[in-house]
Amino acid sequence: RMASIACQKAVNAAQFTADPTGTANFLIKYRNTIAMKIRDPHLTENIIGAFVDSMCPPDKASRHIPSKNVDSFPLDAILRLFVGDEHKNSGILVKRILEGYVWLSCQRIAESSGYQSYSHRDVTPKGPHLLLMAAHSLVSLCHKFGWKEHEGVLIGSAEKLCMYGNADNALALVEKLAPSTSSSGGTCERSLICSRMASIACQKAVNAAQFTADPTGTANFLIKYRNTIAMKIRDPHLTENIIGAFVDSMCPPDKASRHIPSKNVDSFPLDAILRLFVGDEHKNSGILVKRILEGYVWLSCQRIAESSGYQSYSHRDVTPKGPHLLLMAAHSLVSLCHKFGWKEHEGVLIGSAEKLCMYGNADNALALVEKLAPSTSSSGGTCERSLICSRMASIAC
Repeated sequence: RMASIACQKAVNAAQFTADPTGTANFLIKYRNTIAMKIRDPHLTENIIGAFVDSMCPPDKASRHIPSKNVDSFPLDAILRLFVGDEHKNSGILVKRILEGYVWLSCQRIAESSGYQSYSHRDVTPKGPHLLLMAAHSLVSLCHKFGWKEHEGVLIGSAEKLCMYGNADNALALVEKLAPSTSSSGGTCERSLICSRMASIACQKAVNAAQFTADPTGTANFLIKYRNTIAMKIRDPHLTENIIGAFVDSMCPPDKASRHIPSKNVDSFPLDAILRLFVGDEHKNSGILVKRILEGYVWLSCQRIAESSGYQSYSHRDVTPKGPHLLLMAAHSLVSLCHKFGWKEHEGVLIGSAEKLCMYGNADNALALVEKLAPSTSSSGGTCERSLICSRMASIAC
């Protein structure tokens, strides 16, 4: 009875609105300590029910934006309460907790700032980023109660993370939720859900506008997807679409629609991008590689005005260096030229030497020739390779 009095006071809609994290921590303390001692299942059921009704009211119109943000909300600890729980309604309660958390994580909250209660700061929402830390429990609960039952809230989570500029978190969540090759049990549904979540994240992160804003960040996103997520969800159609969107952003079919990026490409992961195609057997891979190289050469020659320091209105003019990253990508470049033909890449290779020389880097042009030129023991396309390298060397000299 004493516990019941305390819980009725601490776990209710008004208290939850005032302090969601504090209310959740109270429930966790009760469930993990007091409930084990007094062994009153009816009281425990009532308290958990009151908490869930406060977090996700049956009538959505009665939801209230909390007074405090939920960045420190103990989501994982709350979900763990249900991992070993065998109550018949546990699956429904878990689903409502997840729906409630996703909604709460997307609310713009005006919090009191400092010691002056009349001073407030507007807290911009981040979306449901705490799902990453709760991913292990989430996987266990989806296995227990069904992946299909949680499809809506999982896909909605990816959408909300992307909406608030956290596509990287959305992809990281997919990585944690996606099955390993050795997984079994609900793997098909799980893979389909993860595939849809990955598609949402990639559409947000890999497009022309995002590439113009940050070419290197977009490329790194693609590499992470291709080298981790794609191996787990095994959706070749999605992978093909994402790579296609990346290439269209980097080298648009209509050259007139090219845009000078907001950031330079000195740290662009060219070699890692090219390596994605070394073992790839897709019929259009050769064309895609050629367009990536053409796009990189063009980007490396653009004069870019970048923000300088902490003042967004202050800019520094970045002088282009030409396609110098081809030196670090030379091994992959040789493999791809062998695979798809040296003649096919003649134009972009000779153009690279010209651009390097144009921007005062004849030494780099000659170093590139040294890396691309055949050894005396080489065979296969050696004649074309030698002729191209000879023309490049002539330009540098």
